[in-house]
Amino acid sequence: MLRRIPKPISPAEFRDAVEALLCRPNLTTAARHGRPQTVALAVSGGVDSIAMAFLFSRLLTSEEGIRTAGGTVRRAVGIVIDHRLRPGSDQEALCVAHELRKLSLGALVKRLRWTQAGQANMESLARTMRYRLLGVTCRRLHARNLFFAHHRDDQYETVLMRLLAGHGYRGLGAIPDSNAIPECSDLYGVYKSGLDDANSRADELRNFLRNGPDQACHRLEMSAAMVNPSIPDLRPLDCEDGGIMIHRPLLEFDKDRLIATCEANELRWFEDNTNSDPTLTMRNAVRHLVKSHQLPRALQKPAILALSKRSRRRSKAEESEAHRLLVREAVLRHFNPNVGTLTIKLPSSRSRRPRSLATSNARQRHQRLVAAAAIRKLIDFVTPEIHLPPLSNLDGAVDRLFPALRSGPDRRRSEAFTMSGVLFRPAEGAEPTKWHLSRTPYPSSRPVPQRIFLGRSGSSPLSGHRWRSWKAAKLWDGRFWLQITCQIVSPGAGVGAASAPPTTAEASCFREDALLAASTIQRRGKDGHHFAGIT
Repeated sequence: MLRRIPKPISPAEFRDAVEALLCRPNLTTAARHGRPQTVALAVSGGVDSIAMAFLFSRLLTSEEGIRTAGGTVRRAVGIVIDHRLRPGSDQEALCVAHELRKLSLGALVKRLRWTQAGQANMESLARTMRYRLLGVTCRRLHARNLFFAHHRDDQYETVLMRLLAGHGYRGLGAIPDSNAIPECSDLYGVYKSGLDDANSRADELRNFLRNGPDQACHRLEMSAAMVNPSIPDLRPLDCEDGGIMIHRPLLEFDKDRLIATCEANELRWFEDNTNSDPTLTMRNAVRHLVKSHQLPRALQKPAILALSKRSRRRSKAEESEAHRLLVREAVLRHFNPNVGTLTIKLPSSRSRRPRSLATSNARQRHQRLVAAAAIRKLIDFVTPEIHLPPLSNLDGAVDRLFPALRSGPDRRRSEAFTMSGVLFRPAEGAEPTKWHLSRTPYPSSRPVPQRIFLGRSGSSPLSGHRWRSWKAAKLWDGRFWLQITCQIVSPGAGVGAASAPPTTAEASCFREDALLAASTIQRRGKDGHHFAGIT
């Protein structure tokens, strides 16, 4: 029997894989205006990441370059993370960076900072720290796309581990080809935030404030705004987008082709001996099992990867159908970004032609899955929680919001309920399908969410007052990005700020001030002015 000899990956094959990911719609300013872009490569020094770095260097030196949705990639920077968990890791990281520079790529070595050694969950902590360091580094590089070198063998091992853990079909989809960077939900400009044009608007406001607006003119404008109905009470907040996306262009290539690529081009790579110890991690054990035993055909790579592809296709179809349901039925009626509330009107049940019992049951199960996926999308608008609930946890919500899909006759009237930090409250009136979604009240058993902005003592102002800005936005309550600029009156005073929900006393003062403002507007209205009502 002839043994198949793996072929090196050609630049044309790799270009197709990369551009298939980068040519998807991209909302970044650089992509919209066709600016040259920088991409980042996560390089461990293993054969897979070295092969990916080599292929990127070949594409960047070609005449065509690398095309994206709105521009061209002109630069790639390899980021080497030194985990500092084994002797000699620092020297190895420097050697990897040297190999990247030989390929005419940029190279950065970043080291993890451990505060405590020998912790039980070292692997999980290393993963979190690695992603956060990669995210911050990409933000500094203005690189919105970060490439990983996961390949078909990694996908195969991941699906086997998911099978052993008892995952359903959604878990068997395993490694996606693209996703937002994990473990960075509180880092502005890294996770789903930080578009360039949003930053420019903030700079314009900051520059305007620093010019020192005339206080008398400011009071006059505020007075006019209180009686002018054409001026909105509060400008709607912008919804953030952007952040760093992880891409995996090698998922359709086997590891032996990556090895062949490095060997054919005489590339040097570095082996981590801990990856071959089957007693160290579950992945190492699965890798040893695959190499050392002849598995049944149903557990071999072709069958497992085909199963994974079917699982991804099914999950994607359900998510697409849930999206169409929300759009087609115009479920979203009003979203208030300033307070994070959502008003929805769900579709009423429709009568169907009689079907067989088996067909009706199968259709109902599918509709419940789609309804659960739609509810999860609605929760994402309002929830302060980082992780959305799995569909299996939304059965109760489906029963309440889609009573026609209940398995048994349940004629309970609509009642408020909570799910994943969201309060679902039925609207008052004769519309049983209309609901209001808001953040659940803060429980008394937990501390309220707050953010502290620390500052240092300032020196004497150069002219009049001085300004203090916290450029890095901070996430508050898992929903709002806060960025503060303030004017300091007392020279030499320490500067700080805090954000938290109002206390009972503060809320009482706020209501009294609101009533006073309302009475002032009413008095001005009696003098012949138009005024906007306060609710």
